[in-house]
Amino acid sequence: MSGWVVAICVCLDQALKAWMIHHPQPRVLIPGVLGLTYTENTGVAFSLLEGSPFLTVGLSIGLLGMLCVYAWKSRTTGWERVCVSLITGGALSNLLDRCLRGYVVDMMEVLFVRFAIWNLADAFVVTGCIVWMGMLLLRKDRTEHGVG
Repeated sequence: MSGWVVAICVCLDQALKAWMIHHPQPRVLIPGVLGLTYTENTGVAFSLLEGSPFLTVGLSIGLLGMLCVYAWKSRTTGWERVCVSLITGGALSNLLDRCLRGYVVDMMEVLFVRFAIWNLADAFVVTGCIVWMGMLLLRKDRTEHGVG
């Protein structure tokens, strides 16, 4: 795992969240495409488990623990390490919100379709997962890793 990538993810996400807390009024960033709308999410993705703080914190800690064990015990490539770091940074930043505020600050809204409002940490987690899964599926030595 790359500590720098994790730190950058947490710092960028927390800075944007702090800015949104102090400037909560809705804004359009890209007309018809992307806007900022301040919300407080007490659940996890798509507000699942809303109102269950101990469960959401426990799930976050469990995920982070598994990622740390995986990163420590596995022989990851450079890009795989970046993916694990993106996922870890996003999960850690949202865990900080849950522990410090009791909710996760969400703000990014897709304007051309009705979709969940999300944050930068969520984008880091999703990007890390998509790229990592793509790498696993496209690996030449797929049978060694239980794929294919």
